[in-house]
Amino acid sequence: SHLPHVVAYALAGTLKKEYAKYTSTGFKDTTRIASSDPVLWSDVFLSNKDNVLESIRGFRNIVEKIEDDIRNGREQELKERLGLCKGIRDEIV
Repeated sequence: SHLPHVVAYALAGTLKKEYAKYTSTGFKDTTRIASSDPVLWSDVFLSNKDNVLESIRGFRNIVEKIEDDIRNGREQELKERLGLCKGIRDEIV
């Protein structure tokens, strides 16, 4: 449950301030929890460090695979990977 906060903070941190006015609902929805208290969440992350780091590694692994598919133009693999991720999301809602 902590990984979404890490991702939201990181995603918000990638936005250059001059582009903030061009963001739309997808970016705003995805980064909403980055508005949470940084003091609280730094304490939460550090108190559960091992699990948070394990989650970050798993997330990084998926992002790297998607990045590699895009970089190498592997359209079918990318579609399959995104489809698997979509399937997981669909199961939880």
